This record gives sequence, structure tokens and C-alpha cells, in this order.
Amino acid sequence: MGAAMSKLGTWYLWGGKGRPEDGGRVDCSGLTGFAYRRMGIEIGPDTYTQVNKGVQVSVNDLRKGDLVFSYWGADGKAGPGHVSMVVEDGNRATAKVIQAPQTGEQVKITGVPRDYVMVKRILH
Repeated sequence: MGAAMSKLGTWYLWGGKGRPEDGGRVDCSGLTGFAYRRMGIEIGPDTYTQVNKGVQVSVNDLRKGDLVFSYWGADGKAGPGHVSMVVEDGNRATAKVIQAPQTGEQVKITGVPRDYVMVKRILH
């Protein structure tokens, strides 16, 4: 989780993957992809790819590294519009996630998004 935490406070950049050409900035899937690449695991470049990785788990058994998908059907697309990553174990009410929310905001730690639709575990 250290790689994701290193982006805390970084300004959001749509399409950003944390590369030098992005100025180190990320979007939501760029943040999760960056964190997993640093662990030697490729989960894909975008939310629509990442949602197909790992195994689905309960929102009441969240562990560090789990991916929390939300905003299903955003912009008319058949899939999640946002992804965040668990950084503090817990359940729906107690776990914490790191996320790159949207343009004009910085990477931050929050509670689990209220509109979550699916949780996937990459690390077993």
C-alpha cells in the first residue's frame, strides 16, 4: 500500500498513471494500477479492466488492497465509473480507502463510497 500512499495529496489528472509524463499524477484507476504495478502485479489500465481481476468479496470483510468499485453505469457505460483501494481493514462502516476522486481534488483517504457496487480482492 506504500505506493498508493505515496500519491496522497497528489492532484487528480484524468488518464494519469503516475508516470513522469503525467507529472506523477493519477486518476482513480491510475492510482490503483500504479500501486499494484509497484507490487509486480498488472491489473490493467482502467476501471473497466480492473473490475475483471481478482475475486469478489463481501463489503463486510474488507482488507488492505481490496478494490472498491462504484458509480455503476456512469456516463452511460456498462461498468463501474470509479475505483478506490482499501488501506485500512474493516467493514462497510469502518474501513478506509484511498482514492483519486475527480478533477480539482487531491488523492485522499475516505470512508468506503456510499454507492459502492462491488469489491474485488487481488491479494489472497
